[in-house]
Amino acid sequence: MVVALKLKLLPSHAEPRAANPEAHDQYLLGRAFFARGSGEAYGRAVKALSRSVELDPGYAPAWAALGSARFWYGDASETSIASEETPKAEAAAEKAIALAPELADGYAVRSGLRALHLDWEGARADLERARALNPGGVEVQVQYGILLASLGRLPEAIAVFQKATLLDPLSAEGWVRLGICYLGLGKLDLAEAAAKRALEISPEHDRAARTLGFAHLLGNRLEEARAAFHRSLKLAPGWDNSGARGGGTRNPAAYEAYLLGRYHWNLRTTQGMIHATEAFKRAVALDSSYALAWTGLADAYVLSVPGEYNVPGIDRALAANRDCDQRALRCGLDLDCRPRCNSLHRDARYVAGSSGRASRSSSC
Repeated sequence: MVVALKLKLLPSHAEPRAANPEAHDQYLLGRAFFARGSGEAYGRAVKALSRSVELDPGYAPAWAALGSARFWYGDASETSIASEETPKAEAAAEKAIALAPELADGYAVRSGLRALHLDWEGARADLERARALNPGGVEVQVQYGILLASLGRLPEAIAVFQKATLLDPLSAEGWVRLGICYLGLGKLDLAEAAAKRALEISPEHDRAARTLGFAHLLGNRLEEARAAFHRSLKLAPGWDNSGARGGGTRNPAAYEAYLLGRYHWNLRTTQGMIHATEAFKRAVALDSSYALAWTGLADAYVLSVPGEYNVPGIDRALAANRDCDQRALRCGLDLDCRPRCNSLHRDARYVAGSSGRASRSSSC
């Protein structure tokens, strides 16, 4: 425990100190808020870190931390706020690099933002630079694992996240990412354990609650999944009820129909697919822009009618959720490891709709 506390409180590499003591205090406060992992906490982190760079405009670590905080604050907020915060996050990361080119933090943050735009070569180059500058940094390790997961290399990502949680057992983010990767491999018990560990460390971590919800949902534990998703929604109100902003709904009845459809779909029986199809149809009837429900309907149709695709369902899912890949990347949960989208991978038009994925580099 003492070692873990030292890892949390002390930097793992030589980190520039602010010339202004109050700026450093605001930096530490911002990092503490950021670690909590909820929409409200991200907002408070942005406020503290903005104050830090206002007090000391040359403080590179605060600029890098502000980049992360702005991105996640936008991600946990309404779509209009998200569109405003991402460019600000990118500018903060660039500022950190310009001020301290030998500091790993800025490169690690910029790597994640570049991956968001499917700039895999740029993201990889930034991570290589960050790892060279600070190979033992927990945050660098986490970002590297995210990149591996986004490229579909889940076993390697799991090894990296396991290392990160050993380096810092009190990193809720490391446990969340580990749980997401376990989900992608269908290891639901391990995913549940990792998500619960993250929630023990930070009870308000919205993505930990959402990961727990998916572990329950894929295990056909519908009531527990519903409770976890509702918990996540309260912690990050910008996310929709089903846990994937940009493809969800704010219609409670549509959400309940989606959960019911996913429950029947997970049974993988003929009768289950019939019920799943009915439930997903009800969800899209209640909310025609509910992209996840359209995706579920396409999945159910594929399994219930072998060799035949629900073309309108696939088209509607693409039209309603063009940025699905980019949204998924924000939590390290790429299409390659999202169980609810697997059947769509075989459709050439779906692959074309997620442009750039086919050209990813296979090495990091």
